[in-house]
Amino acid sequence: MADLDEKAFSTYFERRYGHSIENTGATLDQVLQNIGLGDGRELTGWRSSAPAICPTA
Repeated sequence: MADLDEKAFSTYFERRYGHSIENTGATLDQVLQNIGLGDGRELTGWRSSAPAICPTA
């Protein structure tokens, strides 16, 4: 989770879903799991169709 910019993700989440992560009553880890981006330990290998900003080696 150290690689996640929590502030940027929180801003995205609020714009996308219309409310803050805090208002869900769930932890950040739970939110990431619920939207399919986390497995409870680390971010999953999900890839969008958009070009990678920071491609992995």
